[in-house]
Amino acid sequence: MGNYSSIAILNMEILENLDTYFVTSVAAEYDAGCIVLNQFVDLEILDEILARNLPYPANTCGETEVYTTNQSIKIHRPDQACINFIS
Repeated sequence: MGNYSSIAILNMEILENLDTYFVTSVAAEYDAGCIVLNQFVDLEILDEILARNLPYPANTCGETEVYTTNQSIKIHRPDQACINFIS
């Protein structure tokens, strides 16, 4: 992903203590990457954030992948997420 500053930079110190990660793929014409969050965000909202903050067109692609150790997780838009249980 180019210089790694155009879409996201991961701060692993923050993420290492979470039991759930929400990973959404992002694509632009000549660049691609992922957004990793600690909570679920609707794809339409993420697309709006990208449109307002990037100097070039980009959008989310696919569904959000959820990696969690929490067996009782609830997603308010399950049609937009693929849940993967890990141990």
